[in-house]
Amino acid sequence: MNTGAPILTVLGPTASGKSALAIRMARSLGGEILSADSRQCYRGMLIGTSATTPEEQEGIPHHYVQTVSPHASETASSFQQKAASIIEETQSRNTPLIIVGGSTLYLQALLFPLEAAPPSEAQHLEALQEEEKSIGLAGLYQKLESVDPAYASQMDGLNRQRILRALDVWMQTGRPFSSFHTQHKQGFDRPTNPLFASQPVFGLFMERAILHERIAARVQTMIDKGLQKEVASLLNDGCSWDSNPMKSVGYREWKPFFEGKATLLETREAIVIATRQYAKRQMTWFRRWPFIQWIQAGGNH
Repeated sequence: MNTGAPILTVLGPTASGKSALAIRMARSLGGEILSADSRQCYRGMLIGTSATTPEEQEGIPHHYVQTVSPHASETASSFQQKAASIIEETQSRNTPLIIVGGSTLYLQALLFPLEAAPPSEAQHLEALQEEEKSIGLAGLYQKLESVDPAYASQMDGLNRQRILRALDVWMQTGRPFSSFHTQHKQGFDRPTNPLFASQPVFGLFMERAILHERIAARVQTMIDKGLQKEVASLLNDGCSWDSNPMKSVGYREWKPFFEGKATLLETREAIVIATRQYAKRQMTWFRRWPFIQWIQAGGNH
């Protein structure tokens, strides 16, 4: 593969201004953008994920944005495969690529390629589904927290498919599912993917108070743009509250509202709190990667 064209990565917590920076970089370099966001990939989830609109993209090709059915279940492994194909294709055209996102497992799958976990075992999944009937999905999540706290802590909501998959792998191997997502023996000093060995990985950060303000403002903007209608549309399209997309921050908090148990203001505040907590988890994860070149972003980015 021709690796002459730059492959730059921009990561950071939600609402830190990653997408805008990536667009400026792509415009300057004549490059394209690959989204490493586990929610922006789903069609029909434009507002709640703050996915860039065609106008905001300024004609710059964006990959893995609004391309996946909301009824599909994407994983870090499937993203890794699709991203590898996109990287190979852009490299064949000698076109710079800017990878941008904040989904920790997706970024890790690129920088530290996943070790193959065993395929699912039907009898384990059936046993877990029976167990779910008695203790609920929250009970299974607590079980996952006890056997694989690293994987449970970064999960964006109670993602049923990922919980079942992680517990299935643990039942098969006795190993935490997160151990298949890392190269523990080599550590995190530098990316193990040779494509990124000499390429810069930039991280955006800002003071917590500023980030919290930006998150609150962005949630209000989402509601003003019609997030409630977007959620209703997904529900009308057959997405259940247990589906992967609807378990995401910004979507799952609407369930009490649609059940008549919460006001719009309460829903807004729930999204703000959950988003701030998610941003904190993202930064905790990224701080394990010493190779990140951090850039301080201000309130206007």
